[in-house]
Amino acid sequence: MFRSLLVVTAVVLSACGNPSLVDGKNYKTACSLPADCAAVVFGDQCEPCACANAAISTTEKVKYDADHSAALATCGGHAPVLCSPCATQVLTCTSGVCGIQ
Repeated sequence: MFRSLLVVTAVVLSACGNPSLVDGKNYKTACSLPADCAAVVFGDQCEPCACANAAISTTEKVKYDADHSAALATCGGHAPVLCSPCATQVLTCTSGVCGIQ
């Protein structure tokens, strides 16, 4: 019985994906200038010390913020963590695509 429940749980989780992940392929990255870009975190939103690791079009920021908030809601409680400051990053727009350095 336990093994069947475990298999069903694994199938359901794999079918639904990880709700704490924000996937970069869901956002547009087109730009004309670096000001058209916004820094974001793709991947596991439950990582307490995550720094921006990608850039999207500012037109996508409201959608990202909603997805980010929904993902955070799945994280549960974390003990307080002291994180190092994130490195200084610069938004770029190269060949019409947002980036971060």
